[in-house]
Amino acid sequence: MEDEVAYELQLAGRPDWHYFAVFDGHGGRLCCTLLHKHLRELLAKNLTSDKGKDNILGALGDAVTEMTAILENHMGQKAME
Repeated sequence: MEDEVAYELQLAGRPDWHYFAVFDGHGGRLCCTLLHKHLRELLAKNLTSDKGKDNILGALGDAVTEMTAILENHMGQKAME
């Protein structure tokens, strides 16, 4: 199975922020592994930045944009092997 599940209570130390994620594996094992490894930390970083602390949707959008770059980099390297 290629699915991954992740959660963190009190994301970025905030008692009112919680992170729950299910990665379904349709992008393959590498995609799930990278999302599981990086997305939470990117989201936490963006939520605590000056830009993201008052803009949760913007912080999530920025985390997805950064995660896309990571995926493209790793998937591109994998495709070239």
